[in-house]
Amino acid sequence: MDDANRQSKHSVAGDPLRYAAVDRKSPPPSSESPRAGFVPRALSALVGVVASYPRVTLFLAAAIVVAAAGITATGLKFKTSRADLIDPTADFHQRWTHYVERFGDQNDIVVVVEGNRPAAIRSVLDELGGRIEADDRHFRNTLYRIDPSSLRSKGLQYLSPHSLEGLASQLEVYSPVLEGNWKRAGLQLYIQNLSHFLRKADRAGRTEDVQNLLGQCQLLANSLDLFFRDPGDPSSFVSPWPQLVDGGERLAGLDLSVRYLMNRKETMGFLITMPTIVNQDFSGSSASIRRLRQIVDAVGREHESAGIRIGLTGIPILESDEMSRSQRDMSWATLLSFAGVAAILLIGFRGLRHPMLAMLMLLAGIAWTIGFTTLAIGHLTILTISFAALLAGLGIDFAIHFLSRYLALRHEGKDLINALRGTAGTIGTGILTCAATTALAFGAASFTSFLGVAELGVISGAGIVCCALAVFFVLPPLIALADRKRTATNLPRPLQARALRWVTREVPWPLALAGLCVAIGCLGAAFEWTGGRPKLRVRYDGNLLHMQARGVESVELQDRLFRESDSSLLYAVSLASNPAEARRLQERLAALPSVGKVEDILDFLPAYPASETQLLVQAIHARLSRLAPLPAQLANVNPGDIGDQQLETLHTALSSRSEPAAKQAAASLDRFLDTFAALPVQQQSLLINGYQQAMLRALHGQFAHLLAISNPVPVSADELPAGLRSRFLSPQGDWLLRVFPREQVWDETALATFVEEVRSVDAEATGTPLQNYEAAVQIRDSYLHAGIYAFVVVFGALLVDFLRPVPRLLALASPLLVMGFAFWIRRSGPSVLDQPVVAAGMALAVAVAVSAVFDFRNLSLACLALLPPVLGGGMLLGLMALLRVDFNPANMIVLPLILGIGVDYGVVLVHEYRASDGPFCVAGSTVNALLLTSTTTMAGFGSMLIAAHQGLVSLGLVLLLGIVCVLFVALVPVSALLTGISLTRRTDSRESPARIGLPSPRPPSASAAGPGPHFRDWVDAGTVPPAAIVTER
Repeated sequence: MDDANRQSKHSVAGDPLRYAAVDRKSPPPSSESPRAGFVPRALSALVGVVASYPRVTLFLAAAIVVAAAGITATGLKFKTSRADLIDPTADFHQRWTHYVERFGDQNDIVVVVEGNRPAAIRSVLDELGGRIEADDRHFRNTLYRIDPSSLRSKGLQYLSPHSLEGLASQLEVYSPVLEGNWKRAGLQLYIQNLSHFLRKADRAGRTEDVQNLLGQCQLLANSLDLFFRDPGDPSSFVSPWPQLVDGGERLAGLDLSVRYLMNRKETMGFLITMPTIVNQDFSGSSASIRRLRQIVDAVGREHESAGIRIGLTGIPILESDEMSRSQRDMSWATLLSFAGVAAILLIGFRGLRHPMLAMLMLLAGIAWTIGFTTLAIGHLTILTISFAALLAGLGIDFAIHFLSRYLALRHEGKDLINALRGTAGTIGTGILTCAATTALAFGAASFTSFLGVAELGVISGAGIVCCALAVFFVLPPLIALADRKRTATNLPRPLQARALRWVTREVPWPLALAGLCVAIGCLGAAFEWTGGRPKLRVRYDGNLLHMQARGVESVELQDRLFRESDSSLLYAVSLASNPAEARRLQERLAALPSVGKVEDILDFLPAYPASETQLLVQAIHARLSRLAPLPAQLANVNPGDIGDQQLETLHTALSSRSEPAAKQAAASLDRFLDTFAALPVQQQSLLINGYQQAMLRALHGQFAHLLAISNPVPVSADELPAGLRSRFLSPQGDWLLRVFPREQVWDETALATFVEEVRSVDAEATGTPLQNYEAAVQIRDSYLHAGIYAFVVVFGALLVDFLRPVPRLLALASPLLVMGFAFWIRRSGPSVLDQPVVAAGMALAVAVAVSAVFDFRNLSLACLALLPPVLGGGMLLGLMALLRVDFNPANMIVLPLILGIGVDYGVVLVHEYRASDGPFCVAGSTVNALLLTSTTTMAGFGSMLIAAHQGLVSLGLVLLLGIVCVLFVALVPVSALLTGISLTRRTDSRESPARIGLPSPRPPSASAAGPGPHFRDWVDAGTVPPAAIVTER
């Protein structure tokens, strides 16, 4: 074997610093290769032009920034409602919109007054209610007590027709008394009648009448017994008259008294009100909420000494507290992240000048993005406002890659313009590919059903494109102005990561195997075996309260409210077109196992329509209106006739019976007769006549009470308090029912059960819990579908970038033909291909299969570029499982982020590999760029760990872990695999950089004796001398 071949073998198996002797005929490095493809040459030329005329270019860029700022200032709107995140065409949201159109946004603010004395709580409620009702500029529909006294005159209308008929019959019996013959109601005649009718009913066998008469006997006996025990106490008298209303529908059961909103223990009082100014700013507050806090603070200070505590909760307050706490946390996190990013860039670039240029470029890209957002969408929401943070983490990466390569080329001896052109010619294509894949990954979210996620995807994708454009149009002229008088010796030298690169060069296969084992081991920790099959340990937690900051008063108060008052801030809403339908729904909903109670205004209205009761009430009213006044004095009663005759006879008759009511009545009569017999005759006469007068007054009072509640004018809902009526009856005549859950429905399992059962009764039901459920499902599914779409689109973009022209055309055309044929053969009916996710997956599978047949080598490289996000994502799941961190609506956004960042890392490494001939070693500038981009992103999002809002904490933690995972996969197994693969390949003109559209890296000239003075710098920069490789024949 000749010296050249021995040298080649040693270069493969031995020290990478001695790959081979440098070709003495190799030309010095240049900014671009004459063999370079169109895209690298175009980027190199573009950067050369903008760097040659920096002031003109920056003036044009600044003009676009100013125009974007002007468009934004005049046209951009902010939408702070969560409803703005939902697709308005969704069925469940249209039901919500229908409800809001009729009743308005009924998310009540709840003022909770706590104390130990009910009277003090009512007093505070009155004071709060007076102040809040007086401020109609900020509040409406305030309710803290219900006063249905206006309905008292129509009480008889609340009875059933059957009860009214019975009452009319009873009044017919009492007609002589009503007309003035009060002697017919005297005690002596009353006792005689009881005995007579009891014997008559007994002989006729009318059991029901016997029981009723025995009840009357018991009432009379108990009344006499109690009265004569303490005749001096007026309260000892109990009316012996039975109620004139049948059964359990007694008028006493109709509670028409003033009622305060309190729990059963009367330790908590509630005032509910609706804010008139509902538009919140991004700090989470509104004028109504701020005004209410002022009122509550003032009243609370006045009653603090009485042990009264006043707090606020309700959906508007929970949302306000969440946004304000998030805003405060984000402000501190932003300051910390800026400090961390600045420190990292200072260490990485060993200076502040170039990091500041990168930040200026980033600001220009964000400004252009905001202008695009104003023109294309017109608004920002509470979700899409986060696009700036996303761009800060991703857009700065392009600048870091550009600056790292630029500084490396300057230290290789290139001048300013050629270094900028060389940077654009070597890594410009990689930056464009990264930008395209990341933008497509975000853009894929626009196909999801959740409007907030779709808009975020469009804005973020456009922002990535804007930042990529700023790298080529803004950053080069900034560098040209900043470094125009600086030589290479005055420029910072970025970190080279020599230790990692040395290990990668020396033992690539063992390092790759070790890295893959670590990654697969982490992935395995994400699963557990259940029932003989693996189950993912990381779940989706849709409980919004779990994302709230710990110790927030409104959150703790709503938990206490649910425990102590059996009420919830979340309730479903069911609408009915009339009271009858509302009552049917009420009965069916109340019977559901997951329903705790159903609130409506039906209890304040008659259960039967006026058409069934009005005539009966009119007849009763007409008879009672002739009620004669009670005479001043009736004829005196002879005590002997009462005690020795009528009552003894009744006592004998009752004593002979076996019914419990008869025995109890006989016992009471026996005690009365003993007491009565022991009294002097004069006192007997005085007391028995006094009892008769009280007895007649009681009957007259019962008639008068019936007359007072016999107003025949039909009851109308308009007579109810406005704060109550407006919550349950719309101007269009819709009747509303509030369906409260038996358990807390913040948890997704309980919420799903509640929603399913409520919809089994009313498929058109809506309400906050149903909105939360549907939105949570849409968010989860949208992020998952966005991840799938993004993966398909990114893989497709990588195939377009890596495949040779003919396989590329076949890979793109084949899915179209196959899918078209599939749609043609299923035209007779539905198919799984109707699902976009399935169709996208099948299209990708066909493209991959075709690519594997016609260009397996470049397909393998595309798969290697996808290894960081795929395997890094698996590692992330394992770490989340070990740390017991679940996905939630706040941190699900990391899925497209991890995919975009991981693909960027993979594309950078694979592009550099393809740009080299012979053994490959990742460039020091590339390692430095990857470390800087990852650590700055980790510092930016990791700063959220200091937040009190648990949603932000989970977002920061998951993204921090995700970046660590994709960086590990990129720098350890992927770079080692690329190095190991390069040691086995032969130099092939078909795979030359010119064939793949990249310039050929050329080493500095060297002498025949060995490397020249710049050889170690050249190796440290990661450039392999293609001309020095001698292969065995």
